[in-house]
Amino acid sequence: MDPILSRRYRVNRSKIIFEAFEDETVLINLDSGSYYSFPGSGALIWDLISSGRSIGEVVAQLQQRFPDATDEIEICVLDFIGKLVEERLVLEQDAGDLEAIALGEQPPLRKGTESKFEKPCLQKYSDMQDLLLLDPIHEVDEMGWPNALPAERNAEALE
Repeated sequence: MDPILSRRYRVNRSKIIFEAFEDETVLINLDSGSYYSFPGSGALIWDLISSGRSIGEVVAQLQQRFPDATDEIEICVLDFIGKLVEERLVLEQDAGDLEAIALGEQPPLRKGTESKFEKPCLQKYSDMQDLLLLDPIHEVDEMGWPNALPAERNAEALE
């Protein structure tokens, strides 16, 4: 087996929160305030990675579900996981950590609306960064969240 296909990744839980919906997954990076969405095959890949599956296992599951696209699936999975790593949404498991992995039950593949494989797409949004990075305890005025303090009062509040 190709060593790349044996790699496993883990969700960077100290930096992100995520929610799985019927046909997409949404993540928020708590450090940057960016949020992400990936529908369809991206959500399927996320489910498998977050349950501890290797790249090879992810590829095999998708090839089984989409037999007409077996040639392109491996490349698409590697590219998508590369983007997740680049955004620090997932981290590669160290070889020493692999023994400690307790694989969760195989997640059921979502019943998405897609009947054929579509290249996974990581959509990144930064339009709400200011609100997502705002500390609702210390950086708001008397009106409450999401009304930020003026910059000079914010500095005083944090001292």
